[in-house]
Amino acid sequence: MKYQQKFRKVNKREKEIIYNSVQKISQRIIPFLNELNHEFYISFQDSRIKRVYPSIFLAPHDLSKNFNFDKSKINFISIGLYFGFMKKNQLYLSLEAADLLHENNVLRESNYLLVNHKGEKAILYGNNIIKSHLVKITKSLKKNEFLLILNQEEELISIALSVINGDSIGNLGPKTVIAKTLNDKGSYLRVEQ
Repeated sequence: MKYQQKFRKVNKREKEIIYNSVQKISQRIIPFLNELNHEFYISFQDSRIKRVYPSIFLAPHDLSKNFNFDKSKINFISIGLYFGFMKKNQLYLSLEAADLLHENNVLRESNYLLVNHKGEKAILYGNNIIKSHLVKITKSLKKNEFLLILNQEEELISIALSVINGDSIGNLGPKTVIAKTLNDKGSYLRVEQ
């Protein structure tokens, strides 16, 4: 059975949730998004089998002028950039959105961890980030901070949440978890097809 994906612009409340969520990551994200001249769209999948959370997409401002999603017979899967999903009045940022922020230097230095090759491999297999994986960490890192995990070529490989403060790093053992992986670029290989 084929399920329909429905798209529409986000309403005022949904946009507020998105902005409140990204503001917790960095105050620089909202001005960056406003400069892009893009809009947020939300997608609801008609799914009776499992719980699917609404997906958020970032697409050019003029998309809605040129296309009417309500009257279209086309079953869209995606539009623009997949920005994340909403669950319990919170936006969960996607790797694609994190990559957009990284490529445009929107985040603070404390939002980044640089890992070695061994750490990169472990992360792409779904493991958390431990101290021995680190090449670079800032002392200004705070517990529960949203992180972009970069390999030594400074490519985004994962998003994570810190579980320690950066100033305590010297007191920790090499196997101590520094950050919990939220999503990584190897996850699509581990998902059942």
